[in-house]
Amino acid sequence: MSRFTSRRAAIALLVAAVLFGITASAAAGSGIAVLAAATVPALYAVPPWARVWLGVALAVIAAGAGALGDLGGDWWAWCTIVALVAAGVVIAVGGRTWPALSGRYGSSTGSSSGQGSSDDPTELWRELDRGHDPTDTALRDTSNPKTPPDDAAVD
Repeated sequence: MSRFTSRRAAIALLVAAVLFGITASAAAGSGIAVLAAATVPALYAVPPWARVWLGVALAVIAAGAGALGDLGGDWWAWCTIVALVAAGVVIAVGGRTWPALSGRYGSSTGSSSGQGSSDDPTELWRELDRGHDPTDTALRDTSNPKTPPDDAAVD
């Protein structure tokens, strides 16, 4: 299975479990549908190594709900349990290979201000007090970052 096929299969199984759980008359089937619905965004939020544990936990919880829950002859509740166990196995086996969220918008230890000036926040505030935009590289003289260019209008 390719990583995209297994991820799509896991999401399809989770969506099926939600739909089966909604139609189930047993409380265990309906409750486990909430777990399936919460797992879908968690697949994207957790790092790849945690998806393995997420899949194992999902399969164990679903199997436990099937074994301990009072499902009786509710066919939809049993379909929910089977779909969740299958989704847990697919996530545990293939989840590590799925791409992770990008750290592009996360905070980093280094500053990435546009002009490459000092990382000192007080210097940035001083630039703002002088009427300059410290993030605008077009207005900054690269030879002397302390002085504004001649054509900059300073009041």
